[in-house]
Amino acid sequence: AGGADPAVVASSPVFVVSTLALLGSWPFFFSVESAGVRRNGLAANFGSAWNVLDAGHLLAILALPPLHFLPQQPADAGALEASAYAVAQSLPGLLQLSFAVRGLEYASLFRSLGPLLVTVRGMLVDITRFGGLYAFVLIGFANAFFVLFALSGESLDYGGYPRILQEQLLWLLSSVDRSLLDGLTGQLHATGDVLFWGYIVLSYFVLLNLLIAVFNSTFEKVQRQAFNEWLFLRMATMLDFEARVAQPPRGGQQNEPARWLDAYYGELEDTSNSRSVELGVGGAP
Repeated sequence: AGGADPAVVASSPVFVVSTLALLGSWPFFFSVESAGVRRNGLAANFGSAWNVLDAGHLLAILALPPLHFLPQQPADAGALEASAYAVAQSLPGLLQLSFAVRGLEYASLFRSLGPLLVTVRGMLVDITRFGGLYAFVLIGFANAFFVLFALSGESLDYGGYPRILQEQLLWLLSSVDRSLLDGLTGQLHATGDVLFWGYIVLSYFVLLNLLIAVFNSTFEKVQRQAFNEWLFLRMATMLDFEARVAQPPRGGQQNEPARWLDAYYGELEDTSNSRSVELGVGGAP
């Protein structure tokens, strides 16, 4: 995309066939998404991350054919224009990645992959929670380093606040480079060393190992209920497929059995942190 001869692009058989296929299939997928919104309501339909991703695909994919006619970025382009070119040129690659992520829902139908996907999703949730805790440590130490450089008069020479954050993240990934502290002298350098080792101990040896322990806990919990988790994923996916191909009921109301099942499993997970129950003798819980 960008810089190609429009005449050559327009005459390419691959471009012509793919564009015709896009224009021919887009109305069908749009009607499917529209039926879901009418059936479930706007808020309920886009409460699912998959539906949000589908809507984003429908909008973004229309921009792909015009991108082939995008001229080259001018040499004197401003910051805003350069950013727009960067986003436009990155869109095809980002769509390929999001299409692959969307395919995970279909992969969840297989028993060998479904529980692993639940594990990955649980780990992503764990990373989000860990990120909230780590943000306090990251920003706190970054502010301390920033004050040290301001006191030493090096606040404009060492790269500024963004470089401090970048170096701290690299330290967490075992890429330790102490050149950031070279601009400090005397007592300020000694204070920088204390902050450096304090950050390493707290973030690398404590928080990072805590995250690994949480990952292990999530994996063990999912493995204990792997079959039940796979059954739930398969049920949710099949209900979604059936709702997409079925005609919407009169009055546009959501399918009642599907809504009841969603509410039941949601309440069960909120209560026991699990979507399954253990039955005793005679079926009594």
